[in-house]
Amino acid sequence: MKRVLGLLTGVVFALGVVAFSQATTVDWNWDVYGGGFSGTFTAGDDAQIIFSTDGGHIWGEFHATDANNNPYNYNVDNVNCQVKANVEGGGGVYFKMDRNDSWVPMYGPAGQHTYTGIHTDDGQAYFATNIRSNYADMITHNYGWQANSQYTASGTNFYIGHYIYVASGLNAGISVSGNGSADVTLMSDEMRASGWRFGEGAGCYTNAHASGTGSGTFILGAKAPNNITTGWWGPIGGGSLFVTFRYNNGFNITPINMRGN
Repeated sequence: MKRVLGLLTGVVFALGVVAFSQATTVDWNWDVYGGGFSGTFTAGDDAQIIFSTDGGHIWGEFHATDANNNPYNYNVDNVNCQVKANVEGGGGVYFKMDRNDSWVPMYGPAGQHTYTGIHTDDGQAYFATNIRSNYADMITHNYGWQANSQYTASGTNFYIGHYIYVASGLNAGISVSGNGSADVTLMSDEMRASGWRFGEGAGCYTNAHASGTGSGTFILGAKAPNNITTGWWGPIGGGSLFVTFRYNNGFNITPINMRGN
């Protein structure tokens, strides 16, 4: 592999909304020693993606498309993104995608987003996602892209955080931090104005679990005003869920899928 030293910065793309025009696509690949790579993809007023990674050795791929297709004349384009990012020798990965537009009369307001942050002081980290946004919702659908282990980290003071947000009081997330390693599998997420699904849905089988070695803290949280349903407890009513598990000799938790509205 070609060695690249220093800092690489991705180009910022500002894309206009043009009905039935040609799709706009970016494809980034990086292989960097002792530096970082970052970029922002802005699909008109429909969606924005912010990505960055840095570390001792980082490599991966990023693909994003603004379809510029305006389906049903709703003035909201389809936006897709696929990422696989590797880190070794310490460092991290940051990813955030905002859904900024919606066909409000039928699907309610926009404002949904997903965020992932992974870091390690001296070990390895990995992140993968296959996500799309349109006039109705935002969905992560990893089937066919990365079926397992979308979020992993190892080493000293590692951290994994993954969150989905619909609106205030309507969101869910997971975090694992400690010394050792952690592996989180979430096949899919769904975010729409009426509610969310975490680790389930999106037209594929539920595949949601987490495990790790060493010592640390596992946290699973959710908010929904009407009802929260978990894969292990079933429906628990509306409000807030906050589960903290401190472990000293590894952990294995399955399933960790949830839904809320």
